[in-house]
Amino acid sequence: QAEQALAKNHRSQIESLLTQLKDYPLYSDLLAESLEDGHAIEDFLEKYGDSRTANQLRQRWLGILADGGNWSRFFAYYQNNDGSELRCSYHYGQIKTGRSEAGYAGGESLWSAGTALPKSCDTLFDAMYRAGRLSRDKVWRRFELAMQHKKPHLAESIETYMGEDDRRIAMIWLKVHANPRMALDCAAWPVTGVLGGKIFVHALDQLAAKDVQLARSLWLGRRARFDITPEDAAHMERRLALALALSRHADAYPALEALSPEQNDEEV
Repeated sequence: QAEQALAKNHRSQIESLLTQLKDYPLYSDLLAESLEDGHAIEDFLEKYGDSRTANQLRQRWLGILADGGNWSRFFAYYQNNDGSELRCSYHYGQIKTGRSEAGYAGGESLWSAGTALPKSCDTLFDAMYRAGRLSRDKVWRRFELAMQHKKPHLAESIETYMGEDDRRIAMIWLKVHANPRMALDCAAWPVTGVLGGKIFVHALDQLAAKDVQLARSLWLGRRARFDITPEDAAHMERRLALALALSRHADAYPALEALSPEQNDEEV
């Protein structure tokens, strides 16, 4: 009955039932779900300490405090292990309360990880973008990491922080990700330079898993069309060498032997 009353938000019924359930093993869980007043929540957190129920209530309350911009109370109850959604709110709160440098630094740490984050983190990233803290290089780096992690939907969301020309390049990268054999027509790509090189390497990285001989042929024959960074070149050479080895290709041993000492990790 108490759970049904909570679901329907029947306050008077909830309060009546809770007085009858104080000896019920899950009383604290039901009480936590029923609390809405800030002072009552604080009393609950003090009484039940570090219990699972108290922690869940605290995190739910932190979300409400952040939504309402009640940063002083938010900071009082925030914990460093609260997860990415509340961490984004924490750094946004720093920006809003005069500790912007700390907030921007924390936000940049989240941004540069290149992993998917809750939608609520967009508020933090939007503030960083407006403040000029998301440079073109940083935007492209997060996009590149998203593509390396095979997260095209995440990469698409990053286009919001790009100019029109860069969005066109990002669209090409996404198309190449979906169809890496587009590398066969790389001479017709309307993108060159380092970004063109990164798209080319990404395509061959994908191709190497299915057709290592084609990937190797394209790498040897068409890499000169692009500005390939030393890091990307080293990655591609290692990727091809391992793919040749896994396919038991005759050229596998020479390719592995040609790798630099820095590339000779445990997998190699």
